[in-house]
Amino acid sequence: MEEFRGKVLPKGDFGKEIAAGFVNGMGLISSIIVVPTLLFQSGMDFTGAYTAFLVAAVCGTLLAGKVTGQPMVLVPGIPLALWLVYGEIVSRGVAWQSVLGAAFLASVVGVLLLVSPLRTAVMDAVPEVLRQAMVSAVGLLLVMQGLMQGRLLVGSPFSVTMLGNLSDPVAYLSLVGIGIIFVLLVNGVPYALAVGTLSVAAIAFLQGFWVIPDAPFLVPEGLNKTVLQLDLGEGFLWPGIWLPMLLFVLMESIGTLQAFHGACPEQMDPPSRRALLCILGMGALGAFLGSLPSRIAPESVAGMTLGGCRRAAYGTVLFLLLMLFCEPLAKEAASFGAIAAPAMMGAGFFMLRSLKGWARGDAADLASALCLVVLVPLSRDVAAGLGISLIAHVLLKLFCGKCAELCRGECLMAIFFAMYFFFG
Repeated sequence: MEEFRGKVLPKGDFGKEIAAGFVNGMGLISSIIVVPTLLFQSGMDFTGAYTAFLVAAVCGTLLAGKVTGQPMVLVPGIPLALWLVYGEIVSRGVAWQSVLGAAFLASVVGVLLLVSPLRTAVMDAVPEVLRQAMVSAVGLLLVMQGLMQGRLLVGSPFSVTMLGNLSDPVAYLSLVGIGIIFVLLVNGVPYALAVGTLSVAAIAFLQGFWVIPDAPFLVPEGLNKTVLQLDLGEGFLWPGIWLPMLLFVLMESIGTLQAFHGACPEQMDPPSRRALLCILGMGALGAFLGSLPSRIAPESVAGMTLGGCRRAAYGTVLFLLLMLFCEPLAKEAASFGAIAAPAMMGAGFFMLRSLKGWARGDAADLASALCLVVLVPLSRDVAAGLGISLIAHVLLKLFCGKCAELCRGECLMAIFFAMYFFFG
């Protein structure tokens, strides 16, 4: 993507840029439905979660376009939402207001680190093999949750899971949606997730499982139920949430920026650093609105290949603003699990492509990475998986006599997680 950096198309291409941005927005349909659905399952009002998601996405996309000069679409992502809802809110009973407080704290700490000389040390605290394995672990978590959301996997008294009943409409329509998405993905069709989501929605509508409400379009509302609901006091009490959240946001964002610029955390160019500051700044604003931290949507890269630059962000914003009025349609879609499940599977597939990146290390690297990839989907807890894999990596390197490969930040992080597990 290096050839697009700083590119400004002639004024005659304005329509092309707006169209590219609008197409980018259509690729976000799966996230627009899935993330508010997950937050609704955590106890948050769906209307408020939906409106907060889109307001945060509009503000973040405009800010990123203005600051970086590129069509970076900033939206709350499915992977982080899945971990926070199922791993922290549902499994551990953490209130969603406390999670918003932790998200605000993570964003503020991240901004302070990025403007300080400590930014490189923070990223070095997580070894490269674990950064890559983290993406695979969350991808596998998404795949498993997609299968369970679509009732293709169900709980079993004799094992962790078992195959669901394929005569269940949710199950067989989920299977159809997954098949559509994967056929499109292997053929290189852009926006496969959006096409698959819309296809399942259309089939569900034709079969009567998704009912169009009498008033499908409404003036945006619900922010009064989410704005300023974050609990900062409780958020400070959950370092096992905000610290892994910060590391995850940074690692995922830097990985996406590499697709834009080939940037690396050690020698990050000013546009990439500004993009990270935008992401973290929107995380703080999103917490006040009632939304989760934002990330650079992968669709942004596709938008650049279509010829879009900064002005393409306006096309995406236009699409997001139109979606603000479609909350009744999205709420009905959220009530039928087969519409969201294939999107989770497709997102997990994208993230699992990082498997080839970490599967070439030495025995200590592979063992610690395997801890992360196994524990995160089984426990639905990114903090637990990251902490145990860091501790395992440090101990294995010590026992192998490879102390020189460890950095001080990694050892301190391992000590922090050990204290968190024993006393937290």
